Amino acid sequence: MPAFFRATARVELRCSRGTGGLTPDAPLKEAIAAWAQQARLALPMGQDGWSPWLAAAESARQGGKTAAELAARVMLAEADLRPDAEQLASIDRGLVVAQDASLPPAVRNAARVLLTAHRVDIITSAKQSSRVTLRDTRSYPALQALATEPAIAADPLARNASMLLALPRRPLPADQANVTAVLQRVAADADLPAHHPLRQFALLRLANQAASQGQLDEAQRLFAQTGLTQEQCALIGPKPALTAINTGSTAFPMDAARWGFEGWVRSEYDILADGHTAGLRAVASYPPFVFDDAAHSMLAKARYQASYRPENGAACSANRETIRFNIPGNTMVAKEIKKKS
Repeated sequence: MPAFFRATARVELRCSRGTGGLTPDAPLKEAIAAWAQQARLALPMGQDGWSPWLAAAESARQGGKTAAELAARVMLAEADLRPDAEQLASIDRGLVVAQDASLPPAVRNAARVLLTAHRVDIITSAKQSSRVTLRDTRSYPALQALATEPAIAADPLARNASMLLALPRRPLPADQANVTAVLQRVAADADLPAHHPLRQFALLRLANQAASQGQLDEAQRLFAQTGLTQEQCALIGPKPALTAINTGSTAFPMDAARWGFEGWVRSEYDILADGHTAGLRAVASYPPFVFDDAAHSMLAKARYQASYRPENGAACSANRETIRFNIPGNTMVAKEIKKKS
């Protein structure tokens, strides 16, 4: 959204009941945040949006505060909404800072994995027509290679997170054997505590895979090893991969198309064990109310991979997804005009 319009724009917001599911990068983010707090770094903790983190990163850079800059670059990458080129410039700067030997090795490793994951996601997404469906089937060779580097390979947290982040959520048949081998390796890694989130993530994916092949006893065994209840699993378990959703022109509201309106809707919903969605509701949208019904219709018909749950409960509670409604070549949307340098 052009900066001129941000001060007067109206955005529809509602409370969310979710805390975010388990993802392989979560333990790395927690490690960075804990280190930053322990080191008492001057960071905008608790502030929303990407601009405070950008300001903190640039201020730390100018002041020669390497630790604060690295933490800010990592946090910025998570929230950054700027154009891809500007995001990549900040990430590349963060990767340079992460080479500083004065920083703790575990922090440097975690930052490298997180920043590399964001970098390859931006680059790969720019080459795809959809950021919602195609990302589920692709893998990340750069993260696979990173996991084998000596410093990362010697760090159980960074190594296992990098290997899991490199995997596609919905593997193609040619990738399935490698995905299974990686998940089994993480699930059996003696360097991780018994109920570590990364081990739980791997076990749940293996349980889902076993159930999809009709091996219900094996799925039950793997699920039991996580130490999670079905309710906990629905809240923090890995999100099932999206298998079908209508993103064609028929999903775009006719009135909005006639007026040249573009926007987005952030929706929250449960994903059931059979892959259907339930409890759909918009939690944020722009412009208000324009695209809510269209997003609801799209997600109501969306389908996800089936997941194993002992009592067939929800596979994922309070999942959140952003649907963007764009018109290619639209000339009726205000663009930000920048001064020539």
